[in-house]
Amino acid sequence: EIARALAVPAKLLMLDEPAVGLTTLEIEHLDEGHRATLVSKRDRYQRIIEQVILAGIEQRIFAVDDVKLTAYAILGMCNHVAIWFKPGGRRTAANIAEEYGMSALRLVGYQPAIPRPELASERAD
Repeated sequence: EIARALAVPAKLLMLDEPAVGLTTLEIEHLDEGHRATLVSKRDRYQRIIEQVILAGIEQRIFAVDDVKLTAYAILGMCNHVAIWFKPGGRRTAANIAEEYGMSALRLVGYQPAIPRPELASERAD
């Protein structure tokens, strides 16, 4: 489901690649090789989030004026987790990812599917 897909970047950044969020904030201090690898991962996350947002807009379940800016906001929220998240703390990574997914849904103006008016060209006469 498109709406649930927004939790994925938060979960990946916390569980699969915890250093990505932290190093993204310090990218200018990395050597060229590490910087290129990190930029590639960051850009991949950016594209995934933008694709999910565009799919939600196309399905008329998201209401976003600026896809790129909204994706930046979601990525920023996910990246920041690396600064404060502690495994074994009050909340699990999966729980935080779920909460962040819900926050991302609010950010994109998630709405259940809105019935589209039938177009004359779509009628089966």
